[in-house]
Amino acid sequence: MLKNISRKIRQSLMHLRFNPADPALQNGSKIFFVTGRPKSGTTWMARLLNAHPQLFCDLEENYAYNRNWLIEYTDDRGEDNSFFTKRMRSLIKQGLLSNLIANCPKFSAVYLGDKTPNLDLDLIFRDLPQAKVLVMLRDPRDVAVSLAFHCYRQSKRWQGIFSDGNLQSIDSLFLRDRLSRFQQFADEAQYLDFARKQPEQCTIVRYEDLHANGEMMLAGIFQFLKVPASQRLIDNAIAANTFERMSGGRQRGEVDRTAFVRKGIVGDWRNHFSSDNIQLCSELIGASLTRLGYE
Repeated sequence: MLKNISRKIRQSLMHLRFNPADPALQNGSKIFFVTGRPKSGTTWMARLLNAHPQLFCDLEENYAYNRNWLIEYTDDRGEDNSFFTKRMRSLIKQGLLSNLIANCPKFSAVYLGDKTPNLDLDLIFRDLPQAKVLVMLRDPRDVAVSLAFHCYRQSKRWQGIFSDGNLQSIDSLFLRDRLSRFQQFADEAQYLDFARKQPEQCTIVRYEDLHANGEMMLAGIFQFLKVPASQRLIDNAIAANTFERMSGGRQRGEVDRTAFVRKGIVGDWRNHFSSDNIQLCSELIGASLTRLGYE
């Protein structure tokens, strides 16, 4: 009972601090997004940002502009400016802003963020033209391995995900399905295009760089979001989000196949890709791996 009352009081106070009708929320200048492919480090990034007193990044994933979930309503002529299309766009946008305000627990927050994989940047900048987007980029092969263990953890079965019960190599049909989906989205091309054309609003953060040089990368990210980037703030954020702390005490490389934070290393695909998997990657995403600098 008391918990519900305190939550309502907090929400009321946050609505005083963040009014959904505020032009800075409506145009997106106080809004940011963390996106990328699933299992590319978006949760890690969101947690790092949440360690900054002026930033709140919602870990609940609102899916407002997700490629898979977004539904566009158009009239019979397919006009994007029809009444129903504009109404749905407004509901999606206002629902996102209201959720971020309601879920924010920090009275020191200045900027509100959403962490959801597979966001469509065209749709974000259409409705929130001054928003900022951080895209997590990770070796697609490591993403595939993390996705395989994620699906295994959720389904409690290895069939159709791994080649056998030892969980050593990825099932080729599973790998083909996952890689083909991303190629169909053309998400990588969109992310790189926006980062090149609008670097003040869209930035690429490589998982591997964050892993190797967290301090330097986080300093640049804080500067990108226009928040203080003192050494103390950077150190505190990194210390609060080490692999050991996020995994409950395991050392990096110490695996728990049933945990969301599983292993925490770069290049784990080498431990789980068969020669068939490697050949399949070469056929499906060889050009992407080269373009992204992973091959």
